[in-house]
Amino acid sequence: MFEPFLAQGRQFRHVEREQLPWDMKLYWLLREEERSLLTKLTTAYTNIQITLHPPQPSDNFQLDQPLSLHSIMFILESTLRKCVHFAKTVPDFMELPEADQIAILKASALETYAIRSAALFVVERNAWHSYFGDMHMKDIMAVFGDPTSVEVFANYCAAMKSVVKANSTIYALVHCIILFDVRNARLEDFGKVSAIQDKYLVLLKHYLQSEFSYLHGSRYLAELMALLEDMHKLHHRILFFYKQFSSFFRPLISEFFAG
Repeated sequence: MFEPFLAQGRQFRHVEREQLPWDMKLYWLLREEERSLLTKLTTAYTNIQITLHPPQPSDNFQLDQPLSLHSIMFILESTLRKCVHFAKTVPDFMELPEADQIAILKASALETYAIRSAALFVVERNAWHSYFGDMHMKDIMAVFGDPTSVEVFANYCAAMKSVVKANSTIYALVHCIILFDVRNARLEDFGKVSAIQDKYLVLLKHYLQSEFSYLHGSRYLAELMALLEDMHKLHHRILFFYKQFSSFFRPLISEFFAG
């Protein structure tokens, strides 16, 4: 069971559009290569991670069955597949050796899953969009039999959603920052992967400065970094939580959560 936890972001105050400066000198002007990469990442993240595609016939899964551990594990496995698919659209990922690709995918799986969960979280209803319609927090609590752990995860999703809202560009960049985090991965080239993460940290900073100006962009960046650190601290607790239900794991989940 998770310890009590309150994620950052609950009290985050967005800058109102009328409060943003008019002087364009106070905004970062995105370079052409930055715009191109942002467009690519945003489109890929929206199509792969946020758009809900129904299961294929080969998945052997019925959408109308009641919410259960089996259906939740199906969603988890499907999300892990989506994380792999999205990673393959990131040029820097494809330039890594295969061993390092596998290592960072496994190390980042739970945290990128949490980011996608935040993107699909509906704060007003305490529910997540899914293939099955809205999955309400109270129903998931009943399935897992652990209300505290589910509430902790929901709090995190609500905190992230309160900052990012529906901005697919930020979700995509945060996903990349997590993907190239070297702390939980067993890598051949730590320096290269760390340098790639730096690239996406800078890109996120520039994007926020281009949207909210130098005056406000740093506050958004600081809040997002705090949320990422919160998730990193929760990583092992979430892994322990899921491993309690390892008998329900589908093959890809077992592969990602091995070790």
